[in-house]
Parts: sequence; C-alpha cells; structure tokens
Amino acid sequence: MQSDSKEEILEQDLSEKSSRRNNFGIRLFFEEHTEFPDLKFMLKVMSQKLGKTESPMHSDNLVIFTPQKYAIQTSDEGLPPPQLLLMKCTEIDESLMDPVAESQTRNCPESKEIMNRCRYQIVASDMLTSVLDTANRTKLITRYTEALAEMFPTCQAILFDNSKKIHTRESIIHCDVPEPIRFVYYAINVRFFRIEETSDFLVDTLGMDTLFRPDLQYHFHDLDPNFVINHAYNMALQLLSSEEEIESGDTVNGIEDGEITDNVRWKVQYEDSMIQPSRTVLDVNTGRFASGNRGS
Repeated sequence: MQSDSKEEILEQDLSEKSSRRNNFGIRLFFEEHTEFPDLKFMLKVMSQKLGKTESPMHSDNLVIFTPQKYAIQTSDEGLPPPQLLLMKCTEIDESLMDPVAESQTRNCPESKEIMNRCRYQIVASDMLTSVLDTANRTKLITRYTEALAEMFPTCQAILFDNSKKIHTRESIIHCDVPEPIRFVYYAINVRFFRIEETSDFLVDTLGMDTLFRPDLQYHFHDLDPNFVINHAYNMALQLLSSEEEIESGDTVNGIEDGEITDNVRWKVQYEDSMIQPSRTVLDVNTGRFASGNRGS
C-alpha cells in the first residue's frame, strides 16, 4: 500500500488542529468550488496587511504563510515563526452550526440563508502563534481575516470555528470598527439567552479561551440585556488587553443607570458554564440583579 505523502499527512494534521481550542479555525464559504489565487497575488495582499510575508510551502492543496515581523517575537527562543495556513477548497459534508449556534448570529441575520446556498469551504488556521502575546496574536488574526476577505472576492461569509461568530465578506471588507476593537467584533461571540419558564436572562461570551483568557457569564434578571451585552464586550476587551490573571473574588465595574461605573462593584468567580459548550467561565455576579440565589 502506498503511504500518504508528507503534504497529505500535514494537511490532515492541520485540518484537525484548526478545530482545537488553541488554534483559530476560520472558514470561508462559497457557492462554487474555488481555487487558490495566484501565489504572487496572495503574498502581495498578505504583505500589505501583515508586513513582509513568505510562503515556505505552497501547492494546490495547502499554502503556509510566514509573516516575518511576527517571527521576531520568538526568534530568541529558537522556535519556528508563527504560521498562517490555507487549505484547499472542499465540499461541506457536515453541519457546521448546531441549533444553539444558529440562534446566536444576530450580527449576521442572513447567515442561515448563506449557509444553505454555500456548498464549499476553504479552511484557514494559525499554528505556532500561542507564543505571541495577546496583542500581537489578535492583530495577526484580525489582519489575516481581512487578507482572506480580500483574496477571495467570491467568498460569501466567514465563520470563526471557536466562537461560531459569522460575518458576510462585505461586512469585513467595509468594517469601520477601530482596529483595537476589531478582533472582538470579528471573533468573540457575545450570546444572549432567555431562561425558559423564568424571568431570568443569560449573557455569555464564546471564543476567549482560544487566547487563554476566560469566557464570561452573566445570569441575571430585571436588568436591560443590552446593558449587559455592552458590559460583556467591554470586559472582553479589558481581559484581552491585559496579561494579568483575574481571580475568583475580584471585583469589576458594574452598571448604574445603564452606564458602566466604578460606583458599583460586581464580584467575579470561576464556575462551570451554564450553556454549552462545557467550559470554565468567569461568572459576573450582577449584585441585586443576580439570579441563582447569589444575592449581592
């Protein structure tokens, strides 16, 4: 029996890694089968977005990019440079969105229709990037996402595997969100649930643990969910902008009259998530608005 080629083995390994929590899996959806653009064009786009970029491996099946300025971050440790991967177009043969994920696509109302008509995907991922500090890694993923949108004009939508956050290609091409905030806008999903047969709500985040930061969870009542969603986005940004660990029992700014303020302090603690996927989250106790008999 003929053994698999080195490229086939690597491609299979990378496909598996793209769905693991410490890697970002990014899926581009297409109505028709799509080939890679010319390598020269791809390197031009990558270099415009990420600085000088090389490609140590490229074929019809797999392309690996190495943005050189990010290699500086690891050169003293003798590690290979961070790599960005692009795998060949394949037919979608499985459901990529479960019912919970489908219910949490408010930023892209047309997502279900797009998923129904798109039969093909190209999967991108990162590798060896976990050694980067959070600021550089989020910038790398943000700019790679934008490069992908530019390289593939027939792409209909882009999905982040780890958070199930989905965007149309046009919303990324024309994004006017400030760059320091853009990663959270692209890749972190702030979800909202009504708890059946109660007056309780739940807001949580999905996708933070890929950056070794905790996802957030709020279980509450009698508080405008939009205020809590805004709080979750702000907390996510704070967590991603600091390398400091947050401990159970610490307090964070709360909400008063719809505004985030240090006049109100909310305690946080690590708990098991209430809603799938199962994970440890940083639960934010909203004081007098908290559900679950926790009080203030």
